[in-house]
Amino acid sequence: IYALLIAISTAVMLARVMRVDSPDPKNPTPFLSANDRSRWATIRALADDGTYVIDHILFDQRGNRVRGWHTIDLVKHRGPDGQEHYYSSKPTLLTTLLAGEYWLVERVTGSTLAEQPHYVARIMLVLTNVLPLAAALILLARLIDRHSANDFARIFAVAAACFGTFMTTFAVT
Repeated sequence: IYALLIAISTAVMLARVMRVDSPDPKNPTPFLSANDRSRWATIRALADDGTYVIDHILFDQRGNRVRGWHTIDLVKHRGPDGQEHYYSSKPTLLTTLLAGEYWLVERVTGSTLAEQPHYVARIMLVLTNVLPLAAALILLARLIDRHSANDFARIFAVAAACFGTFMTTFAVT
C-alpha cells in the first residue's frame, strides 16, 4: 500500500511538472509567478554569465521587458562596475545551488533556459523537487512502518505524508 501511495503521489507531481506553463498564453515560459521568474532569471544569469545581475535577462537591447522573464521581485543596486543593475530580491542560496544543476543540465543536454525553458525547467524540477520528495516519502514510510502502533495508523500517516502537504503542490516551482 505504501508503494502505491508513493507512486500515485509521485505520478501526480510528475504530471503537474510536465504540464506547468504560464497562465498567460503569450508568455512562453513555464514560470508561474514573479517570484518564480526572479529565481529562474538568477539561475540563468549565474550559470550563463557568472553573475547575479539579471538586467540582460529582464530587458532586451532596447530596454523593453522580455516577455516571460520580467519580474517585480527585484532590487536595484550599484554593481562592481559602478552602474545600477537589477538583482533578484530572493535569497541566493537556493538559486546558487540550482545554477550549478542548470550548468550540468546544459552541458549534458545542450539545452538552455533561454532557448528551451520548458524542457530545461522540467528536467530541473524533476531532479530538484520530485525525485528527492519521492525518496523522502520512501524513507518516511519505512520509519512510520517501524514505529507505528497499527496498520491503520501506518497507512493514514503515509497517505497524509503523500497527499496532505504543500510540498507536492509546490513541486512545479
